[in-house]
Amino acid sequence: MKQKILLLLATVIFCFSGFRAMANETEPNDTRETANVLDLNGNNAGAINVSGDVDWWSITTTGDGKLNVTINVSNGLNLWCYIYDNNGTILLSSGYSATSTTVSADGLAAGTYYIKLIPYFNGQLPEYTISNTLDEPAETNDNEPNNTQAQAKVLGVNKTKTGHINYYYNDMKDTYDWYKVTTTEDGRLRLKMTSGNGQNVWAYLYDHDGTTQLAAGYTSGSAFVVNEDGLAAGTYYIRVNTYYNYEFAPYTIQDSLFTPDEPNDLEPNNIPAQALTMPLNGSV
Repeated sequence: MKQKILLLLATVIFCFSGFRAMANETEPNDTRETANVLDLNGNNAGAINVSGDVDWWSITTTGDGKLNVTINVSNGLNLWCYIYDNNGTILLSSGYSATSTTVSADGLAAGTYYIKLIPYFNGQLPEYTISNTLDEPAETNDNEPNNTQAQAKVLGVNKTKTGHINYYYNDMKDTYDWYKVTTTEDGRLRLKMTSGNGQNVWAYLYDHDGTTQLAAGYTSGSAFVVNEDGLAAGTYYIRVNTYYNYEFAPYTIQDSLFTPDEPNDLEPNNIPAQALTMPLNGSV
């Protein structure tokens, strides 16, 4: 008998603890400023308690990607789910359900986003659980800032880098990524771009001044987008951006330098006074 009582007590404590673990909504949370925290990849429970009640939640992501917010309604009443930017006014995505639905917003940069939950019909009091996941690209992000030529990151000769372009946060986008490659020999410079999500990415090759365009190309898959020959040794600049402003993409960029078999002549030898000696019956 004593064992049964202890078992019953343990069961009650366990159930009560489980209830407390899910019932994490606290009032007031009717505004963005009073939003409850929903941990990244976490879950909570709540309810629209009275007519006119609004529940706000905040989620802070740690990387670029697609934010998925899932609501499960337990009493069959329709509940709206809105995903807002950091300012709490720019709507990124929305959806509703009386059972279960997932609302997603892709192309988001790391930051804090806000979720607003309200009943679909005035006066209804839906009860719910809420959870979230973040789907991150396989390609790691580039180091910021690199939005201008002056901030260009080094891309070594015959090297590969990954990055993310045009991801959004707080009403701003990462529109441009700049790189620079310094060659030590004359030759042909080739750039290969790979889009990680099937959206179009551009690569522009510029001369040392960062404004004289030498070549450009784009791809939504994997392709050699630049193949420029006749380049002397020096520093060149590469700008990466999406084809359309509404697109975003994780990407891989790879450069290759192909040099002639013949070694270069010694400079300067541009005028007769600088002429180099060519041996009699010899070759250079």
